Formats: sequence, C-alpha cells, structure tokens
Amino acid sequence: FPTGLDVMAANGSARAAELLRAGGQFSLKGYAEGFAKAQGVLRELKQAPQRSHYVHFLRLTEAFWSPPPDQAAPFLKTAAYADKNLLTALAAWASIRHTWQLQAKKSVTYMGLTEPPPPGLVEPNLAFFDRLDELVAQTIAILGQVEGTDVPRLERFRRLAAQFRGIAEKQLAGKPLAGNDLQLLERYGPIIAGLMYFGGNSWLSDGGLPWMALVADVHTEHMAAKTLQVGTGAAL
Repeated sequence: FPTGLDVMAANGSARAAELLRAGGQFSLKGYAEGFAKAQGVLRELKQAPQRSHYVHFLRLTEAFWSPPPDQAAPFLKTAAYADKNLLTALAAWASIRHTWQLQAKKSVTYMGLTEPPPPGLVEPNLAFFDRLDELVAQTIAILGQVEGTDVPRLERFRRLAAQFRGIAEKQLAGKPLAGNDLQLLERYGPIIAGLMYFGGNSWLSDGGLPWMALVADVHTEHMAAKTLQVGTGAAL
C-alpha cells in the first residue's frame, strides 16, 4: 500500500528509497516497475515548461535532499540531519495535500574568542529558498484574485523567506550579520506565528498551537478497504 515515502523516493530522495528497500517494498511484485514509472512521470512534470502549483511544490521538496555546501556546519552533513530533512519534506507534503484537499542561547567560547554566537542558524540551502519563492509567487498568482485571499500576508511571508536566504548567503560567505539579521533570528518565531494569525503573544498559549495539527486523505483503495492518511502534529 502506498505511503509518503513512495512519493518522496520517486521525487528523488535517496534516503526514502533506502528505507523502502529496507522495508521490503522493492521485493513486492510489480513495485520496481511501478516505481520507475512514477519516477518518469514526476521527472516529465518537473521538466515541463508550464508547471502546476503542486509540481512547483515537488521541486521545492527536492531541495531538502540536495547535498549541503562544503562550508556548511558538520552537523548539517550527518545522516540524522538527512532524516530530519526527509521528515520535513513529508510534513510539508501532508500540509499541501491537506490545503488543496479542503480548499480550491547562551554565550560560548570558540577558539579563544568570547564573542557570543548568533542567536540562530539558517540552513544553507539556497535552492530551497529559490524554489520556495517560486511557489509563493505562483500561489499569489493563482489565489490573488480570489475573494478573501490575504495577499499582503503571503507577500510578507515571501519577503521573510528572502531575508532568510540573505542571511544564509552571509553565513556561507563568512560575513558578519547585520543588526536587523540578528533581530530576525531572535524574533522569527513570533513573526511566523503572526503570519499564522496568532496576534500578540497568543502563540505562547498552552498546547503548542494544537489547531495546526492536520490530517488529509490521500488515497483510497476500495478493493483492499484501505485509505492512506497523512498528517502533521502541532507546532513545537
């Protein structure tokens, strides 16, 4: 029976394919042939000159398993971090399926230096931010004329992602962060909460924003009486 791992593997995730092989999926009759066909379909869709919103999203998830740059921090090159990225891609996939289904630090010392480190780190995945920008731009183009769409909020999110990309570029180049960069790293949590319609400090309420948890039905197989449901939990 299909799972999100099948989608991620067909979309290029070597780690997802490894987990499927370990689980015996590729030994099932017809699975390898069907998997190869799915790879071809997704590859063709992503290479098409005109891409749907969903295909733009699939291209975005590819960035999660692109190799980190040589100058990236060591922990970003570990297998554990690769698994984290795969889980992030799966959660994002569950979220977008749900969306379209329901709607058309302390100071430390480094090498003798006593200057405190930045209040945060932006993952140096520039391809992710580039494709995220494409996806948000297409979302605005599709929904911008729909009554009730909060376009200014989407535009603020797009600018926020561009700021994070700029910080990632500076980190990769070893350049110092400006004051507004440091403020953003300190305040990004409340800023994102505000974009999710949590005004003031309401995002601090008990329960960790439980309403953000979601479940979506992705596929139903009546002959086997099975349904694939995907979901994400509440925000941390």
